[in-house]
Amino acid sequence: NIKTEMTCNVALLGRQEGYINQTFAAETKPLTIIQTLCNAASLQLGNSDSEYIAKMEPLIEDTPFVGNVIDVLQDYVAGHAYIDSSMDIDKVWILDKKDVLPQKYYLTIDDSSILGTPKRRDVCIVIDMLFEPRLVENQAIELKSRTASFFNGIYKIIGFTHQGTISGAVGGNCQTTALLEIGENKFNFVNENNGVEQ
Repeated sequence: NIKTEMTCNVALLGRQEGYINQTFAAETKPLTIIQTLCNAASLQLGNSDSEYIAKMEPLIEDTPFVGNVIDVLQDYVAGHAYIDSSMDIDKVWILDKKDVLPQKYYLTIDDSSILGTPKRRDVCIVIDMLFEPRLVENQAIELKSRTASFFNGIYKIIGFTHQGTISGAVGGNCQTTALLEIGENKFNFVNENNGVEQ
């Protein structure tokens, strides 16, 4: 038997080769810094109206930013940057806890694709479903289940896995397991503005 395993990274070129060595002056606005870091990694900023960015303060003093640009960006926004490669161009979204990706990422999952009954595991709802390649982290998903209708609602995807056998010689089932965040029923759909500073 031959088994192939793949490890994939989004924005790999920017992660490996993107490097910054720049000092930003005191009073530089957070959005300017974030935009500069995205440009240095050849990434496009997906949203500039994030509530998280709005809460950030300008620099108090001249500050150097040195290192791998993705690492520097994540450090600067305390891990709130999400890199999405599911569309035509890699984009960086700065998301607060209640933020989800724009409406075009929205999905509805119902009994036609759900396998078994959704289950609660710690702080997540776990759904097994037919293979669903459109899932991306931090998107909103609407759950409609007749067997567990008490779970029905809109959730935020915080993780997922795909598994199955893809072979011309052996038939096999492919399925997806998604983890949905419990706790927030209302989300802010971020506005896509192509990174234009406001």
